Amino acid sequence: MAIAVGEVSRPTLALQLTTNSRDTAIPFLYFETLYSLGDRNKIEAEVQRMTALNSFMVQAGYPEIIFADFAECTIELLQKTLDAILNSSGDQFITDYFNDESSSSAIIMHFRVSNTHVLMTIFTSFTSGALRRSRRSDIDGNC
Repeated sequence: MAIAVGEVSRPTLALQLTTNSRDTAIPFLYFETLYSLGDRNKIEAEVQRMTALNSFMVQAGYPEIIFADFAECTIELLQKTLDAILNSSGDQFITDYFNDESSSSAIIMHFRVSNTHVLMTIFTSFTSGALRRSRRSDIDGNC
């Protein structure tokens, strides 16, 4: 296959297709993007952000036992991404990690659990505030 001048050739990653392929794409691209940025500070900030998100979920009443192993796997891959950038060792480890069913499933579940919890917290705070305003307007007689 000929490549035109100015065109970038990017290798195709052989990610195994599973029933979770759609759910795998977002976390996979998240790690691939972090690696391609090559910014050590960005990855360290992401580790802190993930750790803070996990703490937020615990403080909000979400049982840590449900997501602790998943979170550990996600943070472990973030650390491996940082190590690979520092050692210039390539990004094949990301594909390998996601082709391993147990690590891939753990990361997918961490993304699902954390996103679901954050969205539920936002929704609950939004709807309870709207309900409080609605009730007060009914009592005050304002429309």
